[in-house]
Amino acid sequence: MSDQAIDSANSTEAPAAQPAPEFRGLRWHRARVRRLGPLYGLALPTATGLIAVAALVFGQGRTAAVLALLTGVVAAPGLLVVGAPIADQGTYPLAIVGSVPFWLLLGWAASRRAARHPITAWREFWMEMGLLYISVGIGAVGGVLIAAVRLGERLF
Repeated sequence: MSDQAIDSANSTEAPAAQPAPEFRGLRWHRARVRRLGPLYGLALPTATGLIAVAALVFGQGRTAAVLALLTGVVAAPGLLVVGAPIADQGTYPLAIVGSVPFWLLLGWAASRRAARHPITAWREFWMEMGLLYISVGIGAVGGVLIAAVRLGERLF
């Protein structure tokens, strides 16, 4: 056996540690938030839309209808543009599909705002997206409530 083989067999040194694969650096995380942020921006309205559908399918009575209306217009603000709930229901699918670019745009804006921080992760993105989502929600629910008052209808 050669001297080099004996030395390597008797060596107690551990091999050089490699960085963990999940840590790829600050630039990588910032770029990932920027790239995937618009798509992740669809998560909150999708969850809200599923609540609206569940209220329509499984709920009964006026409370379920109001819950479905309010969560529906938050998830798809385009419904307000076409005049939901008094408009022709045939326009609803187009209004829902039309809301997707709106949420993609807000996800893009949230990702850019989050990427301004020196250390960017998904936490910063969700804080920015949450503020935008709450703002849209307040506006959409406020629009429905104003329309209900102007039309003289009771929601509850």
